[in-house]
Amino acid sequence: MSSRSKTRPRSVPSPPRADVRPRKALHTALLALCLIAGIGAAGYSLWLWHESSRPGAVRYLSGLDYASARQFGHARNEWVHGVDEDPTYPQCWVQLGDFYAQANDYTKGALYYQGASKLLPDDGLVFFHLGQMEQGLGKTDAAVAAAQRAVTLLPGNAQVQALFGTLESDLNNRAVALNAMRQAHKLSPDAPDIVQELVRQELNVFDIAGAERDLTPYVQTHPQDAETNYLMALIAAQKPPTPANLSTGLEFALRASRSLPSDLRVLGVLGQLYLRADQPAIALPIFLKGNRLAPTSEVMLHGLVNSYSRLGRTKEAEAMAGELTRINLRHEEISRLVFAAKKDPRDTVSGLRLALLQEMDGEFLPAQLEYDRLLRQSPQDARLRAALASFLRRRGRQDLARQIERLNFVP
Repeated sequence: MSSRSKTRPRSVPSPPRADVRPRKALHTALLALCLIAGIGAAGYSLWLWHESSRPGAVRYLSGLDYASARQFGHARNEWVHGVDEDPTYPQCWVQLGDFYAQANDYTKGALYYQGASKLLPDDGLVFFHLGQMEQGLGKTDAAVAAAQRAVTLLPGNAQVQALFGTLESDLNNRAVALNAMRQAHKLSPDAPDIVQELVRQELNVFDIAGAERDLTPYVQTHPQDAETNYLMALIAAQKPPTPANLSTGLEFALRASRSLPSDLRVLGVLGQLYLRADQPAIALPIFLKGNRLAPTSEVMLHGLVNSYSRLGRTKEAEAMAGELTRINLRHEEISRLVFAAKKDPRDTVSGLRLALLQEMDGEFLPAQLEYDRLLRQSPQDARLRAALASFLRRRGRQDLARQIERLNFVP
């Protein structure tokens, strides 16, 4: 064997090669993901550009600029143009709802929040504000429907729960209302409007102990809050007339009266507490003041009858009793006519009688709304037009009365 063959090195085996196919597959997958992500980002950028360039978005942002400069009229005009030019863009509807809500224009506020709710069916705050507007318009059923949707979407929002509870109370669904208010109070125990409404509802179901339990911690930290002092006086007035209860009630009522000297509720509970304390001479001027402020208030008339009777002033007591009977009969007829109007809205005879009685009772806004409703329903009815014009003249609105008399004008 040659030396060359002896010195030839033995071949060293190569390390085993890894399978390159999984690497290629991974690389391909990553490349595809990057491609998809890139396309997605480009698509999102395109969508974002498209959204920001929509007429509604342009008007919305322009309106915000005007609002930040406190040019609210220009802001409103921009949002109105946004709704007109791009009716499916929701934010202009929302902004207009907010704008009119702040102006207490419930009709327009409800209109724009309704539009927003159709475009944003999962926005609980839109339904909450819609419920507030419908409540302001007196449309309790519509307000409850909106509030129920808001509660479904925002169950942990105390104000939403409180609105729902208040509306259910208006419908006399007291158990549902009380449960909602207790939930709201649990979520926000220090909110004054919530604790006060909870206490009112507890008083409605004669849960005096619950009302006192829930309100006492708040009044201890807010001793000068007039509404809270009034409610504490009302709680005391519902308790047995022991000297301690009467003394406590009078202390709270007097505190409330210092901040709310012309509040009929405060005057009523203050006068009643003095009567229960057998001090009719002090109660009498309180009820007289309330009667001057609200001549048709049954509470004040009852107080006057009792005060005069206890003071031995028989003639005055009899006169007040006669007035009370007359007012009671009027209020009973108003209640019947309100029911009749709901049952048959086209009954103009009942509607006109209702408006007249409401005016006689000092309820001028409900009276005008009833006249307006009847005339919108039958705009060519000369009798309705004349009735509304006469009402406006009695209210000193000669200019508006003349407009109503024009055949082409409907309020």
